[in-house]
Amino acid sequence: MRSVTHLAYHVGQMAIIARMVHQGEWQWLTIAPGASEQHNKTTWGSAASRRIASEREDSQ
Repeated sequence: MRSVTHLAYHVGQMAIIARMVHQGEWQWLTIAPGASEQHNKTTWGSAASRRIASEREDSQ
């Protein structure tokens, strides 16, 4: 577990450096700050969010 957290720390360092040296608008790797509400509206409750659960139920 220690090596996983160590690796994650370095990945974060690389993301910060990439953001510092990047020219132009930054493309967020995850949900951009302040965009959580919009993301939740478009994903939760949509057919895409239900697909995995319904496929799992069908296979049982």
